[in-house]
Amino acid sequence: MGTLNVGGDTYTLTLAVGPASGAAPVQEVTFSGSVTIIFDLEGGTNLQFVTRAYSPEAAHIDELATDVWLMGDLLQARFRSWAVWQEWYENGQDNVSVMAVTYKKLLNRRLVVPAAGLTFTNTDIGQIIWGMWQHTQGQPGGNLGVTLGTPNLTGILRTRTYKQGENLGAQAAEEYEEGIWWDIDQNKVYRAGVIAAGPWIASPLHLGANVRAMQRSSGSDFANAVFGDADDATTDGVWATAANVTTDPRGRWELAKGWPTVALQSTLNERTAAFLETSQTPVAHWNVTMEAARWCTDSKIMPGTFAVLAIPRSLAAPLGEPTPSIVVLVTSVSVNYDEDGALNVKAVVMERPDIPLPTTRIDV
Repeated sequence: MGTLNVGGDTYTLTLAVGPASGAAPVQEVTFSGSVTIIFDLEGGTNLQFVTRAYSPEAAHIDELATDVWLMGDLLQARFRSWAVWQEWYENGQDNVSVMAVTYKKLLNRRLVVPAAGLTFTNTDIGQIIWGMWQHTQGQPGGNLGVTLGTPNLTGILRTRTYKQGENLGAQAAEEYEEGIWWDIDQNKVYRAGVIAAGPWIASPLHLGANVRAMQRSSGSDFANAVFGDADDATTDGVWATAANVTTDPRGRWELAKGWPTVALQSTLNERTAAFLETSQTPVAHWNVTMEAARWCTDSKIMPGTFAVLAIPRSLAAPLGEPTPSIVVLVTSVSVNYDEDGALNVKAVVMERPDIPLPTTRIDV
């Protein structure tokens, strides 16, 4: 790898590998047919690259025990190899495709260990998730070297009980309905906060300027009456209904969601209320293909950032009030460096009509 030329500007990009127990890589990836990195607000980040099976770096790639470092001007991340998930032989060459994930996703392979489970009482959600990390890193062989950074508080206090054997990553993911985020960065530092306080990109997403193509997917998951269900032995199902359900011109739309492992009535009530709040908002997603040169400079959207999206004119009536522009939250970004050295960036952004447009002028 090495340098990239995007829109006349040069950027560095390096992939390197080394033991997961080490503080730094030991071998640069000398050959890569293509590199794809998918950043996701909730799920963490995936990395995929292809190298030769008899290259210098191949000797340092062991499934589950190798870390991959992404270094350069545009992106920095640290990954754990999840699997050498494809190897093929063609024209006398032996190629290996490697998939790796950021440390955040490793929580999906960790469970509640003690028979008594885990309990957090009136605790900030950011500290609840950090408590999960403390728990799993305290198990024999479980220390991943993740440390606590700042910010780590969300301002939202909750009481949670998790049973033995529950998946910690799945339980942490449920908290996104509360409007929070959490992540593990390239230095293996844990941070958390509220999504609404995320950074803004000054340049609006505008077709023909910093956006090459866009596609809207309607918010068909709208509901103004929802039912929440949990452990039948300790909780009762809960209905939550919007205050204006009788006057809403769209009528009554219902959805149900279950949390079978939730054993506290208060947790069920809170999650059902949060489910109603997210279901009431006319949510739509846009698939956006960015102009690579603009993404590298003034339009570098990443998961968790907000932007103003300029909506092309249309006679169609999507869910919600038609508007020429709307606030969007970036939920995922896919970055691909292809075999010819070209940079391709695609993103998924979610409409946030509950957030007002900025009052100051923003230039394209």
